[in-house]
Amino acid sequence: MDAVEFKIAFETLFYAATTVNSLGWSDTEIDNFLNYAQNSIAISLVETQNLEAISNLIKVKSVDTIPPETNNEIKLVLNLHDYYIFIDGDVMVGSDRYPLEKIGVNSIEHYKVSKFNNATYRKPKIAIDGSSTIPVAIILKGGFISGTITEFNYRFLVYPTQINIGTNTTTSLNIMLHDKIL
Repeated sequence: MDAVEFKIAFETLFYAATTVNSLGWSDTEIDNFLNYAQNSIAISLVETQNLEAISNLIKVKSVDTIPPETNNEIKLVLNLHDYYIFIDGDVMVGSDRYPLEKIGVNSIEHYKVSKFNNATYRKPKIAIDGSSTIPVAIILKGGFISGTITEFNYRFLVYPTQINIGTNTTTSLNIMLHDKIL
């Protein structure tokens, strides 16, 4: 469906639900509704690990130049211009590969190794700090895993193309999701 078809379908469905003609919304306002819906769908699919429908938006990266650890913590700048959502990843320590467990940036302190917290866990933790324009991955190895991280592999979702009725720009989400957007 192109952007104009999205607009027509949106107005038709809105009228069918309310018997009111779209309240005079501008194309930009309709764009905002549609883009909010598509972004929500993408986030929901990542959270439920239902990735097949958005597989065209998934990118895989590998980093083999790892900065030194400080208190079993590594900070990596993810120099990605199209980054939207971190999906999953793993690290290589020696000859062992460890899957990463996602945590929130606000909970990092609970997982850090300190004189008060041995922080023994089997899966290293990762938090993505998106507070600046370039996301930063913070990897916490914990006290259980010994050795140096030599490789970081991860998958992330890129931003879906934003719908713009004025320029007839349509979404990059899979066509099977178009009805859900509406």
